[in-house]
Amino acid sequence: MIALLDNQAVLEAAHSCYALALADEFEELGGRIAPRTELHAWAPRLPNEKQLPIVYFYLGQISQAWGADVGLVFYHAGIEGADVENALRYLLLGCQGHGVSLADDFAEAIGKAEAVLGKTFKLSPIYFEGCEWRELASEAAAEMIDAQGASV
Repeated sequence: MIALLDNQAVLEAAHSCYALALADEFEELGGRIAPRTELHAWAPRLPNEKQLPIVYFYLGQISQAWGADVGLVFYHAGIEGADVENALRYLLLGCQGHGVSLADDFAEAIGKAEAVLGKTFKLSPIYFEGCEWRELASEAAAEMIDAQGASV
């Protein structure tokens, strides 16, 4: 399943989801993040063995909703290279209701995949809250507050 996706692109997109969850949790605990901080760089990385099962679970659900593997859809859409990471990020964040989706930059490409595969693909085909990322982020945010105070 999802064999056409590069693991590094998947990890980077998943890290974006975790970074947003961590920033939310950190601020809820009273932490301050400087304006214009790049959250993707700011957030410590989760180990791959924690990150991959979470993200592949959601990508599997998206594949089920689409009736086609995410990697296959991206392949037929012509989404490749660095665009895979961005498309995955938009897809995952869109499914969490973050106000971005594949429609932002990849609607035309997804249209190509629809034509090739003979299917219509909703650009945010499922909704999930990312509770696993939130739980991990809650623990990390508490540790960050304890270790370095409430300002970053």
